[in-house]
Amino acid sequence: MKKTVCAVVLAGGKSSRMGSPKELLPWRGTTLIENLINQIMKVKLPCVLVSNTPEELPPALQHHDKIQIIRDQGESCGPISGIFSAMRKRHEEWYLVLSCDLPFVEANDLLHLLTLIEQVDDHIQAIIPSVGGRVQPLFALYHKGSENIWRASLDHGDYRVIKAVESMPYRIVELPESVLSATTLFNMNSPVDYQTALLAEEKVDEETMKRRKKNE
Repeated sequence: MKKTVCAVVLAGGKSSRMGSPKELLPWRGTTLIENLINQIMKVKLPCVLVSNTPEELPPALQHHDKIQIIRDQGESCGPISGIFSAMRKRHEEWYLVLSCDLPFVEANDLLHLLTLIEQVDDHIQAIIPSVGGRVQPLFALYHKGSENIWRASLDHGDYRVIKAVESMPYRIVELPESVLSATTLFNMNSPVDYQTALLAEEKVDEETMKRRKKNE
């Protein structure tokens, strides 16, 4: 039987390092958060968007019929509270958890991550990809059975995602960069990161234009 999956986009942070809500930064003719949601819609997953300022989200998302927007239940304590809040609201078996600051993630990357569900034993509650030796707990899959572990982390005041993962049966999957590159998993936490992403995107656009002209 095919496993049910819900995407969870974490946008409940304060963006203190960025200085402004990073999910609302202009990106690819829209906003960063809308670009990520568009990739999720391409793989036809139900989606929960965790935001503690939903009134500031783009109107297109506020009125999107395939997105459920929720706030953190209780005090906002980083990704853990967002993951727990989403699991409390939904009943799917697996949750594809994504931080909102991933500008280069594409639908194909999400599809590849979803294939890992069928490659793990039934007792596994977390599937964490690793690229170049770096684990990616906020581009990962978590089973509904881990809900109580997230809640226990909140109750104990320990908000480290990796610490919570180590309390559950998990599997780290090392992926070659040909499948999932470090660039794909680049996340924007500061204005410098944003400028880096814009420059990288500009270079890609230039190379695309050159290829088009060559083929004309």
